[in-house]
Order: sequence, then C-alpha cells, then structure tokens
Amino acid sequence: MAFNIDPGHYMKAIAHSSITVGVYNVLGRKNPYSVYFSADQNGRMKGHMLSIFAQPVPYVNFNLMF
Repeated sequence: MAFNIDPGHYMKAIAHSSITVGVYNVLGRKNPYSVYFSADQNGRMKGHMLSIFAQPVPYVNFNLMF
C-alpha cells in the first residue's frame, strides 16, 4: 500500500520530483519466501518455512527526474 505525493508538472522546469510513502506487507502475513525439508534423528521429513518480512515495513521514496 502506498501514497504518492506529486506536487505538479511544470513544462519549463528542469527537474520534477515526487515523494511516495508506503508500507510493505500491510497485513503482517508470514508469506513463505523459501520452503525446505530436512530429516530429523528418526528419519522423518520435517518442513521449514523462511519468511523475510513477517511484520509491516514502512518506507519513504523520493524520486527526482530530469
């Protein structure tokens, strides 16, 4: 989810900028990045899940275009 702030386009401006504020993984889901399997001491297979973003991660982005 993101919110883009774009102040306006000016035809004779040398540069144009915008700011984006957002959040990755808004719901905080533990989506699997990688799933791998290993055997325990009894020879049974056990699955392991690796998730990178298990929490919401906010971000701010500044774009400068010429």
